[in-house]
Amino acid sequence: MMLSQIRRLPRLAPVQLPRVRLGALGRRHREVAFAQLLPLFATVCLLCAALWGIGQHAAQRAELRLAETERHLQQFQAPPVADAWQRLNGAWQVELDRQHALLARVAGLSGARREEALRAYQRFVLEVVEEHRLQPEIETVLGFVKRLALCVRLGSCDRQAAATRLGDTLHRFRNQHHYYLALELPEEQLDRYIAEIGGARLDGTHANGR
Repeated sequence: MMLSQIRRLPRLAPVQLPRVRLGALGRRHREVAFAQLLPLFATVCLLCAALWGIGQHAAQRAELRLAETERHLQQFQAPPVADAWQRLNGAWQVELDRQHALLARVAGLSGARREEALRAYQRFVLEVVEEHRLQPEIETVLGFVKRLALCVRLGSCDRQAAATRLGDTLHRFRNQHHYYLALELPEEQLDRYIAEIGGARLDGTHANGR
């Protein structure tokens, strides 16, 4: 009887653990990771494209500035500016000995006597401009300086390139004709134009005695 009771006990089915498919699990992790990284990857690509575009735009702007600077500087080497500059240099070369003597006299004096010598030098500059009829040439070169300064101010010309090419040329022009410009064209701010272009300054005694 006891044996029959034992036989009537229910048989427990063996527990079967779920089979883990490693391949499917790996694919799932890759899909999740890819879905999370895709926006970041897209952002990085967009940022790289934007930086490249900015770099290309900056390079193009720099090329345009250099081209525009070269166009302005070529005006200095072609008529009418080149002709005006040559005529100014020729006229002052003729008066060079007299100019040096007057400047040497200014440098050797002080006080009231120096002021008198400066006035004599001022008269000399005005006389040379008048005798050689240099007014048109001075205004031609001044017009070139103003155009170049405006181009640099607007960002269309490269300041460093212009300053390197011109060197001390503009300061020599300013120093040579300072008294004429101060008297005849006081509204023209030549010093400001030269500062905007960035021309190199002269060392030593200036032609205006300062």
